[in-house]
Amino acid sequence: MGIERAAFEQDVAQIRRLMPRPVRRAIRRIPDALAAAGRAVQATGIGPRVRSWISREGSPA
Repeated sequence: MGIERAAFEQDVAQIRRLMPRPVRRAIRRIPDALAAAGRAVQATGIGPRVRSWISREGSPA
């Protein structure tokens, strides 16, 4: 990453001290939650309908 290992470890330690564990855990789970939401949207087949609604002439979107 272009940062010294000791400086990186110090930054990580500071984040762990300042941010509560439940918040860190929730942040780590965001990518999986977004992936699950994406799979659910794909399974519903709503994508083409939303695209047509957005691209419709006079659409507020």
